[in-house]
Amino acid sequence: MKIMLVGVQDMNFTTQDKSVIDGVKLHYLTVDASVYGHKATSKFISRNVFNSIGVSIKELTEVLGTEINVEFNEGGRISGVEITPAGKKEK
Repeated sequence: MKIMLVGVQDMNFTTQDKSVIDGVKLHYLTVDASVYGHKATSKFISRNVFNSIGVSIKELTEVLGTEINVEFNEGGRISGVEITPAGKKEK
């Protein structure tokens, strides 16, 4: 699915109940038939899954504001990220 990546949030903290939250949250825009314009969404990816995807936070921040491809598993969680050549910015 193509999304417009608009934010990347590196998260690592301990909650009040001592649970550890460690991962990356992607903020993005999609087209939705029930929304005029774009729908703003964010999805959390656990650190283990994010590390297995093969894309770094730095690479994602370099393509903010562009379209990337994401894959979702059956549960609706992000399971893959692909930065297309068109999404890469010239340096």
